[in-house]
Amino acid sequence: MSKLEQGARNAIETCMGVKPGESVVLVTDRKVPEVGDALEKAARKVTDKVHRFVLEEFGPRPLVEVPKALADAAERADVSLWAAASVKGELPVRMAYRKHLKSARHGHMPGVTTQLMEMGMNADYDAVADLTMRLFHRVQGVRKARVTNPNGTDFEVVFHPDWKWLPDTGKFHAKGDWGNLPAGEVYTAPVWLHGTIVTNLLGDFFSEKYEELVPPLRFEVRDSKVQVDTITGGNPDVVREFKEYLLSDPMGTRAGEFAMGTNLGLTKLVGNLLQDEKIPGVHVAFGNPYGDQTGAPWNARTHVDVVILDTDVWLDGVQVQKRGKYAL
Repeated sequence: MSKLEQGARNAIETCMGVKPGESVVLVTDRKVPEVGDALEKAARKVTDKVHRFVLEEFGPRPLVEVPKALADAAERADVSLWAAASVKGELPVRMAYRKHLKSARHGHMPGVTTQLMEMGMNADYDAVADLTMRLFHRVQGVRKARVTNPNGTDFEVVFHPDWKWLPDTGKFHAKGDWGNLPAGEVYTAPVWLHGTIVTNLLGDFFSEKYEELVPPLRFEVRDSKVQVDTITGGNPDVVREFKEYLLSDPMGTRAGEFAMGTNLGLTKLVGNLLQDEKIPGVHVAFGNPYGDQTGAPWNARTHVDVVILDTDVWLDGVQVQKRGKYAL
């Protein structure tokens, strides 16, 4: 069995826990057809109720709404996987799609590639789940965090006592469970974030377009909002597009996610956010806070992550990461 086939089998059987007779919806595209083929093959070994959709068959991308046929299938599904390239402007459609899933278990894989299937999806998800849940229990009740790294990152975070932390173990076996694949993180929405961030990778469509950023981007966050006039580094196109993205929604500059990666099988960036944000370290996102999950009472149509490596992390003054290594 090839690594691609093993990664697909891991996704279908280990992560999603597909059972015989369950209805599986696969959202795929023509940019990474080999991933869709592998997932479909793995799913059909378990159940004969596999419904595959190719996004380009509904019109040019980015799509501007969820096609009715796809929405109807999602509402009847037991399991769903969105395994397609990340296209600029399509985030609202992916967010809208999840609202059609009702009680389905969902694996979210925007930006997936063969490389990710062969690397992050070949991880030991028992080990990933174990570390994720240990960290999840550790963060309960934490009010403050501080994050630094050798590149100049230095910021503080305050958490709301009533907003939830979410564990992304990579195992979605109960009704309504969902998360990214490859998996491995613990995240919440911060109520306040302030300081300096230096990042080598941006999320949404940026990671696919620009991959790892050399030199890195540097910017200031004051009272939870990116100060767009402080963004420097990368290259001029990255800086310009990042500023435009942040300003494209009234809440686009606001810190909407604080997360720590827990996939111990990952040791270096590959230039793809879907996997790179799971590296042990920290990532912060600006825009949508996933309020239906975290409890944050605001919204945005945008969500862009920034990955920070080699992090030292203190939770309420106690160090839990040292240069990206956990000390729980």
